[in-house]
Amino acid sequence: MAPSPATGPDLAAAPPVLSVGDLHVENFGTWRDADGRLCWGINDFDEADDLPYTNDLVRLAASARFASKAGVLNVKTADACRAIHD
Repeated sequence: MAPSPATGPDLAAAPPVLSVGDLHVENFGTWRDADGRLCWGINDFDEADDLPYTNDLVRLAASARFASKAGVLNVKTADACRAIHD
């Protein structure tokens, strides 16, 4: 869920930037570039748009919590949120 004026007015009012739009822990991965080098980063841009930069941060934090609760990611929610914030 993206921040909205009703649920997070400060978050929704953040400056817009080109955002992934659907950033979550499973949207990070590895691939080979044109020169065969191994790269790591965000690998899903099909929903990219100009959005408040906080949209991706909130989405990533929520997905870290869900992944942790499902046992897929071994991190405490508070630690994940601190890392995202930092």
